[in-house]
Amino acid sequence: MLISDDEDNSSILSQRELWKKRTAKLHETGSYSKQGVYVRFFCITAIIIIFYLLDYIYESKQLNRISKNYQRLSYLSKRAFSLKFVIIYTYEEIYAKTPIIIDGMYIENTFDARATYMKNVFDSEIVLDSLMKSENEEKFEILKERYILYNYDDLC
Repeated sequence: MLISDDEDNSSILSQRELWKKRTAKLHETGSYSKQGVYVRFFCITAIIIIFYLLDYIYESKQLNRISKNYQRLSYLSKRAFSLKFVIIYTYEEIYAKTPIIIDGMYIENTFDARATYMKNVFDSEIVLDSLMKSENEEKFEILKERYILYNYDDLC
């Protein structure tokens, strides 16, 4: 049974017309009017857009907080490393009774090892303080007062 191209095209066109009539009837009914569909589509789209914007803002704040925590961790680890060498060079200076000056074939200038590492410790302390201060001014003041109380004042 062979169907000619003209019959096939006419059946496709009649199916399209039938679909158009059905969708038109569906849109004309009270609950599925075109304006109602547009309003529902707009509301759902607005909710999705607002959700993604709020999610983006939340994620950017979290990433900023994580970045600050990594910076703080980096400076804390540098501080411990430098402090270890400050203690070692202090012991050597006490033993040798002279400052330890490092020079060598691959070092361009001579430098005082203990003073250099102590400067690194103080620099990392300053950066840590500024990071803490930039986050919360009130919390920083409370921590500063406790630090002074525990280290310099009498606890009794």
